[in-house]
Amino acid sequence: MRSNIIFITIILLFLYFVNFYTQGEILKNVLEYKKINKIELVNITNISRENIIKEISVKEGQSFWLFNPFKLKKELNNIIEIKNFSYKLNWNGVLEISIEEKKPFMKWIIGNKQRLIDIQGNTLKMAIADQNIKMIKLYGKNANSNINLIWKVFSERKDIHINTRSIIYQNNIGWQINFVDNKCILIPLKKLDKVMDLFQNIKDSGLYSKFNFFDLRIIGRVYMSKKKC
Repeated sequence: MRSNIIFITIILLFLYFVNFYTQGEILKNVLEYKKINKIELVNITNISRENIIKEISVKEGQSFWLFNPFKLKKELNNIIEIKNFSYKLNWNGVLEISIEEKKPFMKWIIGNKQRLIDIQGNTLKMAIADQNIKMIKLYGKNANSNINLIWKVFSERKDIHINTRSIIYQNNIGWQINFVDNKCILIPLKKLDKVMDLFQNIKDSGLYSKFNFFDLRIIGRVYMSKKKC
């Protein structure tokens, strides 16, 4: 992008001197006809082109010389569905924007509505193209506002993350994590490090294979049962 800005600056200086010696006629024609002909969005899969175009001020057909790279950068940074990006404005009038999409963390289900959220709980305007991708289902009102606490557990314990089927949030009570092996644990809303360390000890001891339900909401205590989750 930096080299692109330098190139455009050199062209503008050149046109300034040409304008001086031609009494403005050439510069007038260049400014009138040099336009951004096309906006190419590269690597988008789950974000719609329409949503991105709507959020940026640069449009196809606008003057090539009125392109503001700093404004575009700010606008792309404000789109929460985008993790990273790069762009360049080619001399042929094609603005190429390469995008790295953010991966949804969970599918948040409220009633008959489903929303994709990131690790901060932000709702993502995305539609997963690959229907074979399995995603953890999250249930509970305002569950998205607290899901960042679960992210820390998952980031440090990959086996927990991989084997989680769904999570139920109960306000002022705790979380119920349901695993793919039909077992589940109840954990408090906070102080999860000690709780998950205790749960790991249970798994390592062999008790995990004998029970289905583990209640760890009271720090230092464990209630285990063979009842189904």
